[in-house]
Amino acid sequence: MTQWWNCTSAPFASLGLPNRTQEVSIQCKIVNAVHHEGSTEVERVTYLDGQRDPIARTMIQCKGSSRVDQQLELFCSSVSREAIKRHADDEVDQALKSHEMRWLIFVLFLTWSSAHGDTISREDFTEQLRLKPLPDSKLLATFDFTFTSPWPKNQSGTIIECYRRNCGIEEHYRLVPKSMIRIIKDYTVNELHLSFTQGRWSTSRWGRPLSSAPPGSELWVYFFPSSNSSFNERVDDLWSGVSTTLSGLYCASLGQLKKGSTCSPRETFSPEGHLLSQRRELLRYGVLPREGVCTENLTPWLKQLPCSSSAGMGALLKPTRLYDTHWHSMSVNIRRIYHPEEKTFTLELRQSLSVVMDRKSSDWTLNSLFGVNEVKGCPLARESRLIAHTYPESLKIRPLPTYNISDNIHVWVLKSNVSTTLRGKSSRVNDEGEGDRDVDVRRYLTGHGLEYGGIASEMTNVRDEPVEITYLDMLPWSVVILGSFPHLFRFLRLYFHTLRLTINGIPVEDPTKEVGTTNMIEFKMILPPRSTTLVTVQYEKAFLHWTEHPPDANRGFDLGSAVITVHSASPYRFYSDCLLLSLPTPDFSMPYNVVTLTGTVFALFFGATYNLLIRRGGKGKEDNEYVSNRPIARIIRMVLSFIDTTPQQGDTSKE
Repeated sequence: MTQWWNCTSAPFASLGLPNRTQEVSIQCKIVNAVHHEGSTEVERVTYLDGQRDPIARTMIQCKGSSRVDQQLELFCSSVSREAIKRHADDEVDQALKSHEMRWLIFVLFLTWSSAHGDTISREDFTEQLRLKPLPDSKLLATFDFTFTSPWPKNQSGTIIECYRRNCGIEEHYRLVPKSMIRIIKDYTVNELHLSFTQGRWSTSRWGRPLSSAPPGSELWVYFFPSSNSSFNERVDDLWSGVSTTLSGLYCASLGQLKKGSTCSPRETFSPEGHLLSQRRELLRYGVLPREGVCTENLTPWLKQLPCSSSAGMGALLKPTRLYDTHWHSMSVNIRRIYHPEEKTFTLELRQSLSVVMDRKSSDWTLNSLFGVNEVKGCPLARESRLIAHTYPESLKIRPLPTYNISDNIHVWVLKSNVSTTLRGKSSRVNDEGEGDRDVDVRRYLTGHGLEYGGIASEMTNVRDEPVEITYLDMLPWSVVILGSFPHLFRFLRLYFHTLRLTINGIPVEDPTKEVGTTNMIEFKMILPPRSTTLVTVQYEKAFLHWTEHPPDANRGFDLGSAVITVHSASPYRFYSDCLLLSLPTPDFSMPYNVVTLTGTVFALFFGATYNLLIRRGGKGKEDNEYVSNRPIARIIRMVLSFIDTTPQQGDTSKE
């Protein structure tokens, strides 16, 4: 006979365990029952919840076997610390003391481990949605999913050596995607930034973007330095491995970013995390302006989230809504943060997605924006927040926010077990833009014809004070054919001696110098207040082999965006528009025309000849016999007749 009873649930303090406020469950188990005449003797064992060893054994004698269950239930349900002491004497106190001792030993072990540098994994995951109204009845929605995890110290060396060798990686990660960990480990990645963007961000109307990215795909990576003299030669191989792996992971064309289509800027891409070395040779930058963004890129991106698209903010990411927008940008950012006080590193992985959506009316809800009526927090997230930017007296939102950062920024903290429905009503936002931009950039092509031309970048300082910027333009002009896609960078020959820089129409002598790679223009300058700076460069269009053209050659070739870095109190980057360059293209329809003409002539000749020989005609009569009148039959008869009428050699000799 074995039976369980829930005896009681009482605080630890009532059982003699100090400084513990949670409740503990005491359970009774009937392990043996012996029936005597008119009574039943039962052995009851008492356990603390979660413990294997019993804390007390008690014999109970019940009169009348029919009342055993009732008496046992009443007995067990009334068990308290005093009852346990009364029926188990000193065994309970000894068991409780033993429990305290085991807990104390466990705490001391953890303290000892921490003192000796052993790292216990404490991964963290947060998610956030930021809603910001824009002019022209637009709404900017930015999703941020952030993973953080401590980086363990090396037991046999210093933290710097561990940092360089990626020691401890793959040992303590449960939330951070293992695919990204493998990339960091295999290719010694120190910092990585990847983005997929579709559409056009209007800086002049919408102001400075929260997360800026060029159209298409962009990738830039910092690699770890090494004392090995041949390491720098391996950076190109590491870059090729990273781009190829990310290409397969996100179903993209990043494998086209070969050595000849990348560069290593000096000033534009400053590290966002901690680097052991900021040498230019350890940085690689590449961009594919033709890259399309679709659900095949979004699906693996969503799968890396702990709750994927099943819960949390990921449940709002519906492809039918995301790709029916004016601007869409998806990014993955990896960096390492150094804490000098603790001499530890933290690995941070941030996945961001931003979209510019239409507000079809002043009344809007989560359903009208994302097709979802309510949202819950991800159970694995430490915090799920929804932030709304508003303007004074222009936006009313229900339910009320959890707290306010300012008069214009409101925050809701979402819970995993409570659904939140957001409903708002906004008036018209000022159409003059945000006013937080410093520089306007306009980039365009000059010249005419299919042989020569030029590129002009016009930068206007809209502030009343000087602005320091860094300008980067990577143009694929090289005539060196590398990799499997030479058409990406061979169609343009730049004339660097034609580079001109003018400020308000006044030429500037020697605007820059050629340093390093010649397919990159990068310079730092100060824009005077309320001035317009024009940068121009001439080029010659190359004639490509017909096999080097893309399938849609008549559309033209895409030139990537120029990158402008503003060095202000809070430095930021933004990008110009892409350019579409038309090149001399051969007549790709000529093979089709030749095949069509040749096929037509052959069909006419073959058809006429075949009909002439095979067509069934009427029956003729020769020597009172009906014979076929087909041309082929007549030819055969003529041949046979000729053979029959030819005199034989033997007959001629006899005559």
